[in-house]
Amino acid sequence: MSDSKEITVEKMFNEIDQIYTIFRYSRSSCPYIDPKYEGQAISVPFNLPGGIQTIITYKDPLTKEFISFNNKVGHFTNQNFIIRLYALLEYYQIIGNNIKIDFNLTGAYELDILRRLRKYFSHRSGPYNKADQQQVELYNTLIKQFNLGKIDSEDYPISIDTVITPMVKKIKEYVSEKLK
Repeated sequence: MSDSKEITVEKMFNEIDQIYTIFRYSRSSCPYIDPKYEGQAISVPFNLPGGIQTIITYKDPLTKEFISFNNKVGHFTNQNFIIRLYALLEYYQIIGNNIKIDFNLTGAYELDILRRLRKYFSHRSGPYNKADQQQVELYNTLIKQFNLGKIDSEDYPISIDTVITPMVKKIKEYVSEKLK
């Protein structure tokens, strides 16, 4: 990240793209494994920016415990990207405690979801609490905003393909409109 707070759309996009690329590379070492592969030795492909694909080959059959732990590590990495993206946007005063989101701009709803997820991930650990109305509302907002369909998950569904990548694209649109 640059030391100067002077901001342009190009600079913001470069910094967002930089942390997104680092995030994707870090996730390549821990891709999502479908639980249906329990008991199998498989190869799992993962697509990186720039058309590069990695493949992790598991020589031994995967246990239920390994799959669960692997997927928790991946989810943890996704959560940390959300925290990092928020921090970058806060540093450049796109968002913050005293900065209102302009809901007239494209990407405002995704930015609001990012803000709410960051707050949750920064201050709590573990699955979302189905008894907490605010957490249920955030969960339902994610499902609706990203057209995820019917999901029953123990945690916020923040997959790279269905949530994080579309969220980043919309937030870049917000940044572009806000800085013009």
